[in-house]
Amino acid sequence: DLWRLWSKKTGVAISFVPNQSEDSLAYLRKGRIDVQMAQVENADKFTGLKPAYHLYNIYSSLFYGSQSDLTDPVQQKNATLGLLHTAGFCSQLRQQFPDAQIKVFTTVDQMIEAVLKNQLTGFLASDVIVHSRLSQNSSKDVFKVFPGIRYESAVYSLIRTDDKELYQTIQQGFSQISLDEMIEIENRWLDKETGGYYQTFRDKVPLTVAERQWLNQHQQIRVGVMSDWRPVEFVDENGEAQGITSDVLKLLNQRLDIQLVPQPYSDWELLLQDYKAGKLQMVANISDLPERRSFSAFSMDYWTLQWIMLGKHDARFEAKVAQMPGQRIAIMREYQFVKQLKKDFSQHQVIEVDSLNDGLEMVVAGKADFVLDTVVASGIAMRDPRYVNLRAYLPTDLPVYPSYFGVHKDLPELLVILNKGIKTISDADRKNLQDKWLNLEIKQGLDQNRVVTLVLQIAGLSLVVIIGFLIWNFSLRREVNLRRKVEEKMRFMAGHDDLTQLPNRSLLIERLQTALHQHARHNEMLALMFIDLDGFKQVNDQYGHDLGDEMLVKLSALLSHCVRKTDTVARFGGDEFVILLTGLVDKDDAAIVAEKILLYLQEPLGLSVGQATVGASIGIAIYPHDGTDATTLLKSADKLMYQVKQQGKSQYRFSR
Repeated sequence: DLWRLWSKKTGVAISFVPNQSEDSLAYLRKGRIDVQMAQVENADKFTGLKPAYHLYNIYSSLFYGSQSDLTDPVQQKNATLGLLHTAGFCSQLRQQFPDAQIKVFTTVDQMIEAVLKNQLTGFLASDVIVHSRLSQNSSKDVFKVFPGIRYESAVYSLIRTDDKELYQTIQQGFSQISLDEMIEIENRWLDKETGGYYQTFRDKVPLTVAERQWLNQHQQIRVGVMSDWRPVEFVDENGEAQGITSDVLKLLNQRLDIQLVPQPYSDWELLLQDYKAGKLQMVANISDLPERRSFSAFSMDYWTLQWIMLGKHDARFEAKVAQMPGQRIAIMREYQFVKQLKKDFSQHQVIEVDSLNDGLEMVVAGKADFVLDTVVASGIAMRDPRYVNLRAYLPTDLPVYPSYFGVHKDLPELLVILNKGIKTISDADRKNLQDKWLNLEIKQGLDQNRVVTLVLQIAGLSLVVIIGFLIWNFSLRREVNLRRKVEEKMRFMAGHDDLTQLPNRSLLIERLQTALHQHARHNEMLALMFIDLDGFKQVNDQYGHDLGDEMLVKLSALLSHCVRKTDTVARFGGDEFVILLTGLVDKDDAAIVAEKILLYLQEPLGLSVGQATVGASIGIAIYPHDGTDATTLLKSADKLMYQVKQQGKSQYRFSR
């Protein structure tokens, strides 16, 4: 299921080839297959191959018959222990049990049978697999787990050593899969008693033995940051590094048990020079450029930077920068975006400045029309009383930049460890950082001391001056309203999908949780519909991504048309949508909506290049029958949707 999701994220088709492990490795070396999708760590068997992705960890325990009087298998000289032929801890086992006889088996079922026939004292195998087998055989009470004996094994996806392009494709594909998606897949297959691997990531990321050994040898990792880029990176009055980046590093330190130490620099070029020389092991907020790949690798993105323009309230502004030729735009010279800005908007005068404050002063003095910076940095300036007459503008033709950590090319182990930590940074974590550092609240009215001063100053002025003051006050309030609109737009962007303008996954779950509380109080029914488009990939492949985006926008309008204004239509990701239907009398109410959607989708959609048709597979979970919390309902609806796909698509399905 993880690889199926990888295929969906990347658009790369995959075909599964069932085979015995040893045969698969031989086929991989000969080029008959491209990837061994999951192989337990075993250096002896990896010759000519390399791990492309650390997919999972499994933990193996010693299982023995509950009727046995086994007290200490280490000291028991006549112990006979079973082991799977794929196990990677055979040498460790022989060291711990020097007097035991080790027998190798092909399957777990063979070892279970051997214990029941008293042919084995016990066997070592994956907790997850053994618990699953014993549950299927109703034999849980027949076996016990010996305490204190547990082996950890990493599971890798393997490729040939020389296949560098495939390595990058695999890495990039799995980086697009969120931790929540991995946990959801894991929950499909593991019961709550067994526990999971991905579920532990939120508190402490389970690293491999090799990764922990590497960290023990590298006690402190120096991370280059800027000293005056509020609120992203800066140094406070106590000389301590603060800001969004520092808080992200603290999260990673906690979850990886690592020491990522920020090293502030006032000069970006000096920081980059020290990084190239190896004096820094990492750099925060660095762009992935071809000329840097000779000395740096780049992590998964952990934050997104949105550009914003600050100018006077009467500045000539259009929706796009390209529609404002001749404008003087100030921007910090250290931004990599300067080169692209000059290239893409050559009809503008780009003015390079040393800091955001320098750019703001130029705008106030009339030497520049706008200063361009990120939303996070501009948020501080918008609260500065010196710039009360400036307002924020959000052009639509500037790119959104992901933030990466640069990791020195000589430290590939660190990059793998770091990416595991970044994957644990959830939407809730990002929201907490946003609330802490990007509070753009604008207080209405004036400071009391300033009001008193102004009153004393105007006490003796004429009626004309009073009228002038009132006009100024009106202008100020108008400016506050304009800023509030910008703030509201930014909040809308945080909770909605950029393409379709529908609520995103975060806002959907928030509304679902609110609805669950209300429906529980009033004993009402609601439905959650999980929709996956049938045939969308073919349209995307035939006409291109731009037409695919156009189709998603039209489908969003179609789905919204099929429901009430009180319902929620959300884009869950890719070509998946989720609809929340509240206040239902009967589940047939949800069936009517599903039938309406399928009926509308029978008609071709008009696109700019012609017409195209897609279908929909719809899974419908009902509260409270299919669950009483958001996670359970989403999981149930998603499962039902997959059942529809397996049964012929373009249908809908309830659990009962």
